[in-house]
Amino acid sequence: MRKTVIEWLKKLECFREGDFVLKSGKKSGYYMDLKKATSDPETVKSIIDMIYEKLLHVKNYKIIGVPYGGIPYAYCLSYRYDIPCLMMRKEQKKYGTKNLIEGNYSKNDSIVIIEDVLTTGKSLTESLEHLKDFKIEKIIVIVDREEGGKEKLESLGYSIESIFSIKDFKN
Repeated sequence: MRKTVIEWLKKLECFREGDFVLKSGKKSGYYMDLKKATSDPETVKSIIDMIYEKLLHVKNYKIIGVPYGGIPYAYCLSYRYDIPCLMMRKEQKKYGTKNLIEGNYSKNDSIVIIEDVLTTGKSLTESLEHLKDFKIEKIIVIVDREEGGKEKLESLGYSIESIFSIKDFKN
């Protein structure tokens, strides 16, 4: 299944080679855009099935996706496997409840965080600042670009697993 999904992601042009500037400002010879995959239901189903396999031993948790790339995968995982889902906003609402985290939750609830692509860990680190009231069971990333993000987050005490490595796409 892994090889098939990699081929689907390549066909959907989620992995592209060229000259790109990443969120960090760093230049790269390739770019991974998993938001493109969300338009293909079969690819999304396969990815969330692979994510779910990594969660079989975790009990009583909620899913939350890192804005914006992790959100569609978190919701699809929630719907497919009946796991409660929370939504994290990119920025706090300026009206109404002014929430940053939406959904039904309590302080110290266990959560699993879903991120689409991990590079330096900057997006995840920013998100983790807003999730201090939760018990973070695990962070699942779909593709690890292997540029130090995993090591950085593990040094902060987080458990991180990836579905794919960037090496899977560069062959």
